[in-house]
Amino acid sequence: MKKLSRRQVLIAGSAGAAVMVAGTTAGCSDPGGDAATEDLDPSAKVTISVGDQPTEDKPDQLAAFNKRIEEFQAANPNITVEASTEKWEAQTFQAKLAGGTLPTVMGVSLTYSHELIANGQLPDMTPYLEELDLVKDLNALALDNVKGDDGKIYTIPTGLFSVGIAYNRAVFEKAGLDPDKPPAT
Repeated sequence: MKKLSRRQVLIAGSAGAAVMVAGTTAGCSDPGGDAATEDLDPSAKVTISVGDQPTEDKPDQLAAFNKRIEEFQAANPNITVEASTEKWEAQTFQAKLAGGTLPTVMGVSLTYSHELIANGQLPDMTPYLEELDLVKDLNALALDNVKGDDGKIYTIPTGLFSVGIAYNRAVFEKAGLDPDKPPAT
């Protein structure tokens, strides 16, 4: 299988797998490589694997996922996409990454990005996001989690969630606490 350029992987991740979390491209290319100096043929036949494929017990999600892959392959006939149900799991991710068995594009926990960036396991995606004019479309808060100390973007944030706290005001008052000043940490 031909090694993909980071540009090809980014395009596959953002266009071909938008129904899934396309966060990491670790292991797909040399993160230290300079895409400008790589001798690549943009029309070369390549195969990529895309993780996070919904399982058959989620037929609507699976149909949407498959439709996006079909659309991507129709627009990029030289790129074959092999879908995988592989999902990020903290216990096995590093071993699979080191062993080269992860899909080319797959989702990871947003909070895990810092470790991957610090370990040099993600390529700089900034020039490709800028080329496609996508930076402005990304959540600024999420970008803080996918940037390195150098300010470069190393993965594509696609989904966020919030954590909140609910408390019983009456119990707070009985405990001598002001329910209008809940814990701040």
